[in-house]
Amino acid sequence: MIHSLHQSLRDLSSDPMKTLENLSAISQDSQKQGTVLDCVERQLQQIERELSVRKHQDHLVSHQLQGALKKLEAKHSEAEYIIKNSHITLLHRSHHEDEKSEKQLRAEHTSCEKCDLEKQIQHLRLQVNQNIMISEVEELKSSIDHKKCEKVQLLSHIGIL
Repeated sequence: MIHSLHQSLRDLSSDPMKTLENLSAISQDSQKQGTVLDCVERQLQQIERELSVRKHQDHLVSHQLQGALKKLEAKHSEAEYIIKNSHITLLHRSHHEDEKSEKQLRAEHTSCEKCDLEKQIQHLRLQVNQNIMISEVEELKSSIDHKKCEKVQLLSHIGIL
C-alpha cells in the first residue's frame, strides 16, 4: 500500500488525472481492507463471546458434576456402612442360630441317649428279673430234689422199721 502511494506521488507529477484515479483506487482498496478488518474484528469478538459463554457453561457443568460426585460418594459410603452392619448383624444372627441349633442337637442327642439308657435299664431289669426267677426256680428244684431225697430216705427208714 505504501508502495502504491509512493508510486502515485511520482505519477502525480507526470499525470494529475491518472494520479487522482490511482488515489481513488487506493482509497477504495483501503476502505475495502478496513471493511474486511472490521468484519474480521467483529467475528473475533463474537468467537470470544461464545468461548466465554462456553467457558462459563463448562464451569457450571463441572460444578454440578462435582456436586453429583460428592452425593454419589456419600451414598456409596452409606451403602457400604449399611452392608457392613447388615453383614455383622447376619453374622451375629447366624452365630446365634448356630448356637441354638447346636443346643437343640445336644438336647435331641441327650434325649436320644436318655431313651437309649432307659431302654438299656429296662432290658437289664428284665434280665435281672429273669435271672432271679431262674435262680428261684433252680432253688425250688434243688429244694424239691432235696425233699425227694429226704422222702426216699424216710421211706427207706420206714421200710427198715
